[in-house]
Amino acid sequence: MLKNSQKYRALLDNIETIYNFDTGYEIENVLCNFLRNILPEKYGICRGFVVSASGGDDIIFFDQYKLPTLRFLPKGDYSLKQQIPIEAVYAYIEAKSTLNEETLATALVQVQKVKELLLSRKPLPLSCISEGVFLPSTPQRNNQHFPQYWNPPYTIIWGRNFDFKDISSFNQLVTIPSIMNMLYPDMVLSGSSVVSIPAICTQIEYPFLTNGSRLITFDNSSYIGVGVINLLSALSSIKLNDIYWPAILADCLNLGLNN
Repeated sequence: MLKNSQKYRALLDNIETIYNFDTGYEIENVLCNFLRNILPEKYGICRGFVVSASGGDDIIFFDQYKLPTLRFLPKGDYSLKQQIPIEAVYAYIEAKSTLNEETLATALVQVQKVKELLLSRKPLPLSCISEGVFLPSTPQRNNQHFPQYWNPPYTIIWGRNFDFKDISSFNQLVTIPSIMNMLYPDMVLSGSSVVSIPAICTQIEYPFLTNGSRLITFDNSSYIGVGVINLLSALSSIKLNDIYWPAILADCLNLGLNN
């Protein structure tokens, strides 16, 4: 985990010799390239917008086997933004050059908008054991705090710099009443060591922030490794519904769709 953190920091230091990181564009590019080297190829990565086919505006993980991007960009080119339908979205990252009270508040609002959009998609029941194959009844996961369907939203706030006077003041902003959990990020990473991940009291078992859990903050030099493990854990737990192409076609043509 520490090796991943050092690799990410080296990427930042190398690009900082060229850019001043005055905007979020450079940090988004670094994150895309860093995560592309880690994640399996089935997970496409792009900068762009989460859109309803029936948002957000940063880094999106999507099913690139089902939905190749439509702007014909060369592989690894994150210069232009894509539009990804909610049905194809695995996860979303809101990236900031610096996290302080103002930028964190902005990021929380943006994550809420994305989560509301992703929560509007049709839940894929646990009875789906393979694409188009369903059990006669829906099984329940043993852990009540784990999402009881296959396609929950997963969101991250990732800040390059940490600009709070101490960890406790930061933790107060990301620790919220459990009733709001579904609209808060599932993980926050910032600076060179700060990571907030879901927990029940102090017990950490799963990557999703759900009712009954809260974000707990650690100051740890292996924070990138922790973040990558949580991201991989979430992605491996998510299955997506089939994309309903007639809705996308109707949206492109500004036509109505008969249900």
